[in-house]
Order: sequence, then structure tokens, then C-alpha cells
Amino acid sequence: MHHNLLFKLGVLLIIAGILFLGTASLQTQAAPPPLPTRPLPTATPTPILTPTVVPPETGTPSPESVPAQPAQSSAIVLEARSTAALAWANLWTVVEQQTEDGAWQAVEGWQGTFDTVAADVGYKTWDVPPGLFGQGPFRWRVDAEQNGSTLATSDPFTLPERAGVRLVVTVTLPATSAQPILLPATGAAMGWLGVFVLFVSVLFIWQLLMKFRVCK
Repeated sequence: MHHNLLFKLGVLLIIAGILFLGTASLQTQAAPPPLPTRPLPTATPTPILTPTVVPPETGTPSPESVPAQPAQSSAIVLEARSTAALAWANLWTVVEQQTEDGAWQAVEGWQGTFDTVAADVGYKTWDVPPGLFGQGPFRWRVDAEQNGSTLATSDPFTLPERAGVRLVVTVTLPATSAQPILLPATGAAMGWLGVFVLFVSVLFIWQLLMKFRVCK
């Protein structure tokens, strides 16, 4: 009587494992197709602002004292690339300058969202007036949002030394998906759980059969 009860319990475990596998398969087939990627809005280029380096007492001349003259100025351009579906409209770019003690400090006037985004590449441009030619080191920083976590920083660079130079700095953003992937939605987690239950059930039945033979 005792062996019959254990044998029935093992059969129920096997049936439960098969049901788990079937449920996972149905969920995988019924999963809705992924939504099409919504085209990213192209941000309207913002006017080029004259930056103010903070703090001014470090010896860096304030750009406000040197009016920007397009015919005599240069430009620094951030080119951020990513293969992931990022919320480009929320990303925040910052130009930082390294101080004498080695720390990186944000340049007050060189911060903002990307000017344009095309083919998973974001662009941000700032004008460099003659009063800042040749200064450095600087670097670009890209945050998930304003005052948010840092996604990437560029290598240090020096501002152009003469007029008419367009310095392009490239940054690769991490391939972080905008939406988390939930395994239960694909049925993968439940499928593996069903396999595990089925394996334990078969092992349990096999042990019962071995004990039954010994008792005979």
C-alpha cells in the first residue's frame, strides 16, 4: 500500500512537469511580436551658447569676456554612437575640464541635450571662441538624464588651437536596452522549471522502483 502511494505521487510529479512544459510552450507561441521601434525624434539644434568655465579663478579666461565671432572661432563636436534603443531625448551631455588637482569639473555653458540624432548617432556641437584656443584637457560626458548616472566619458582632448577647426570627439554608449527583458514573458523560465520538475520526478520514480525490487 505504501509503495503504491509513492508510485502515484511520482506519476503526479511527472504530469506536473509535462504541464509546466506545455504551459511554457503555449506562452512562447502566444507572446505578442515585439513592438516596432519608434523613430527617434530629431531634436532641433539649440543655439550655440558662449560657455563660462567654472571656477573662473583657475586662470581660464572667461568666454564671456571674448565675444564669439563665427568667422574666427572653431567648434567641438560630440559624436555618440549606440546600437541600443536609447531614450536620446533624455540623454544629457556635459563638457568637463580637468583642474590642477586632477579633478574633472563641468563647464557651466557647455551642457545640454543632443542637437540632432540620426541612425543611432547623436551629435552635439559647441562653439570655441579664440580666447579658449589650445586650452585643456577637456572631455565629454554623457549622462542618462540631467543630473543622472553617467553612461560614458570620452578621452581627454585639447581645444582647437586656431580658427576654422571642427574637432570631432567620438563616444560609444553602452548597449543598454531602454526596456528590461523579462524571461517569464518568453516562457523560457517556466520551460526550464518544467524540465527540472520532470527530471526530479523521473529520479524519484527510479528510486522507488529500485527499493521495490530490493524488497522483493
